Amino acid sequence: MIDAQQTRTVTLALVLAAILSAPTQAGIEVWTSNGPYGGSIHALVVDPTNPQTLYAGTLGLGVFRSDDGGASWRASADSRLAEFAVEALAVSPGAPDTVFAGTQGGLFRSSDGGESWELLTNGISGLVRASAIAVDPTDPNRVYAGIENDPLFGAGGIYRSEDGGDSWSRFDEGLPEINSFFALAIDPQTPTTLYASTIGTLYKSVDSGEQWQRSDTGLDGRVADLAIDPTTPQTLYAAASNGVFKSTDGGDQWTACNAGLTALDVRTVVIDPSDPSKLLAGTFGGGVFATSDSCGQWSNLSEGLGEPAFIAALAASAQEQTVFYAGATPGGVYQLDGAAWSVSNSGLNNSFVRDLMADPRAPLTLYAATNEGVFKSTDGSASWQAKSDGFADPTPFIRSLAIAPAAPDTLYAAAIEGVYRTLDGGESWIQTSANPEIGLIIELVVDPFDAATLYATTEQDLYRSIDGGVSWQPRSEGTTGIFFQSLVIDPTDSSILYVKTTDQLFKSVDGALSWSPANNGIDVRDPISNLTIDPSNPSTLYFGSSRGGFFRSTDGADSWTFIDGIDTNSFIVRLLVDPRSPDTLYAGTNDGVYRSTNGGERWRQLGDGPANRFISRLVLDTSAGTKLYAGTFGGGVYDFQSVSGTTLMELQGGRFHVEVIWRDFGYQSDRGTVSVVSGGTGGEVELRSNDSTVVSFFEPDNWEMLAKVLDGRAINRRFWVFLAAATDVELTTTVTDTSCGTVATY
Repeated sequence: MIDAQQTRTVTLALVLAAILSAPTQAGIEVWTSNGPYGGSIHALVVDPTNPQTLYAGTLGLGVFRSDDGGASWRASADSRLAEFAVEALAVSPGAPDTVFAGTQGGLFRSSDGGESWELLTNGISGLVRASAIAVDPTDPNRVYAGIENDPLFGAGGIYRSEDGGDSWSRFDEGLPEINSFFALAIDPQTPTTLYASTIGTLYKSVDSGEQWQRSDTGLDGRVADLAIDPTTPQTLYAAASNGVFKSTDGGDQWTACNAGLTALDVRTVVIDPSDPSKLLAGTFGGGVFATSDSCGQWSNLSEGLGEPAFIAALAASAQEQTVFYAGATPGGVYQLDGAAWSVSNSGLNNSFVRDLMADPRAPLTLYAATNEGVFKSTDGSASWQAKSDGFADPTPFIRSLAIAPAAPDTLYAAAIEGVYRTLDGGESWIQTSANPEIGLIIELVVDPFDAATLYATTEQDLYRSIDGGVSWQPRSEGTTGIFFQSLVIDPTDSSILYVKTTDQLFKSVDGALSWSPANNGIDVRDPISNLTIDPSNPSTLYFGSSRGGFFRSTDGADSWTFIDGIDTNSFIVRLLVDPRSPDTLYAGTNDGVYRSTNGGERWRQLGDGPANRFISRLVLDTSAGTKLYAGTFGGGVYDFQSVSGTTLMELQGGRFHVEVIWRDFGYQSDRGTVSVVSGGTGGEVELRSNDSTVVSFFEPDNWEMLAKVLDGRAINRRFWVFLAAATDVELTTTVTDTSCGTVATY
């Protein structure tokens, strides 16, 4: 039962006192990512003055640093590198806090150990590809960079700096018109001698890059990496597309040394600094190979790698016993422990999450489809475990996941080579069908009432299986076009389905036996995102447009209306509807996540992250407040704990639900949302406690009302409602006691 005391006038000081006495919750309105850890590593380097310090260059999230020998990693606070693939890294031996990064977007330098970065443009056009870097071991001010030739942004070649990177000059006499460079290496005993591998062949300079001559006699294939024996610099090793080659005369003559090397496309090679007769070679498709006799005989050393498809980088640290590191694409960073490799990815949030699903019975249980297989979390993304038992070796890219609502321990995973199924929540998988049967799968969707019935959209057709993915039948009669990109099923009636092709949108009312166009109001030439259906009202559907807005239908796709959305530069990839409040929408875009509380008329970006991230999937957990999960390309799974933006406010442990409707002088009306204010750490915190919430109407950090449900049962066995406002709009507040159904409106 509710007794109401309405406060018509209240001083500002009194309202503030009520707010400030209410404790806030940590972590509110802040994006965090705890994995799945891993991703694509393109470059690795060890600090020559501190073997515990490593840097890793990633495909999509910039540079990571480890200060404990790879046990844990942290990303650079500067997000500028996150837009580019980092292809080369170098630490200055004479100034270890100075790190250079070569990226697809230019050459960068950090003077504080990777915390912040600056683009180096004095003498180099800014938007160029810098793919090779070397620092003179005796002079930290002398730096070399291999720059790709680009007719739009500047001439490629070898550039040299004499002032630590502040200014650059081009030195390429003797070099042909070069498209790109793959490696630069400096003789450690005679640093005026350099080697540069290009897209065509290998070159050598003996005068600090002033002049270059070919140095490729006996070489076969493109050279991707070079290693120089630190004790006998006349001995070099080249990682080439046709194996490993060795020179004992400073690069004049080369000889293949590939005995035992079963994977000949070698991308990287590293020498043991404590024993130059020991080498490791990383390959494309074959993992890592090792030799202990100066390249006489190789043996496979890939145990523990899990995904040996592409070893793009190797590094060695000179400790009491040499420690080797491997950068895999995908897979992340591995460390050699005896005869096997172990994952060293903690904190390395660089996974490409292609799909994300939640167990409908247990919303803290999540499944992520990544480039490294399937991962599972049972604690709301706080930690992740690989669930790849039964997948092909190497673990395949997982393009799509589907969980069966009728039997949530049943999941399906679409890989490049086929469809896999688990009946035990991911503990074991079996392959049910091979993709050559139906083509490359884009998306899997399970019937909400039958765990054995599922649909697959492919580049060529739409298929249905009624036996758990073992056999498939085409189900595209009446459709046109190819690339069946998205399908949704009515959650209340599985005979109603919607599918989008490259040409049109179609609807079926007979379980996909036949289809009819459903394009009224749609420009079918406009690329669109995945279809979304309102779970509380299945006749309402959405999909995003490349124009920054979205389409909505409220009549089961009979007609569509375009609504201007976020902005023209944002491509809405995913839309999600809050089942408790259908006017609350979430949009995953090519640049972060946005939220609207009024059906998409106005949007606000949620926090600072995951900015610069392509959002692949959104999942909403409403079991405890509002927790949003976002699968990203290159950043793992982010979560966002929020009560702000929700129009249904829960107090006293969720027993009381509070909703506020405002109306202004122009008779415009909307729902109030929980307020947030900027926190001292740069994030945002909500203004609420167990018994109070502060409400905003127009701007999320501008509170205009206080609602308080006070537990007074110890005094008179009643709950008391207090309302205080600092606004000039009309308010209607509804408080519901969910334990008995009593509703009070003020």
